Amino acid sequence: WTYEIPKYSENNEYEWSFVFEDDVNFCDPSLVSLKNFIKPLKEFMERPQLKFQDGFFYLGICGPEYNNQSQIIISENTNNNLISRKGYGFCLHATGITAKRSKIFWGEISSYRPNANDKSLDYQLREYSIKSKKHFYTFGTNFHYPPGTGHFGVAFQDRGKFWSSIS
Repeated sequence: WTYEIPKYSENNEYEWSFVFEDDVNFCDPSLVSLKNFIKPLKEFMERPQLKFQDGFFYLGICGPEYNNQSQIIISENTNNNLISRKGYGFCLHATGITAKRSKIFWGEISSYRPNANDKSLDYQLREYSIKSKKHFYTFGTNFHYPPGTGHFGVAFQDRGKFWSSIS
């Protein structure tokens, strides 16, 4: 992330890039009366706080803990059914990050890591969020799919459909 994303950002530090694991899938957008998530996602990414301050968000997260003090975002034209909240959790199935944030993210996270040799990046990000009190939005926090799995957001881990090389 640190070097590759800025290299392809066309000199725009607020340009978004997406990072996906190899076993990610997406929820059905018709659940919120949409053909796809493109328009509400674009509107979400243009929010000034998200773009200029946070510079990072989850499309899917596991076992989230939400910050009840932060603003809840309800996407327009979704019958109030596409909600995004700030929090932290596990898993990095799918994320959005700006070129600016990618340049500094590893330094921020690594300063809070418990032990880099035995903890995965999602665990380190969770610890960073807890200790720094820097929480990030999850796009579509009201999507819990597949049911009973602890996956929240519009993206989820789908190892049944996509075999993974990540263990």
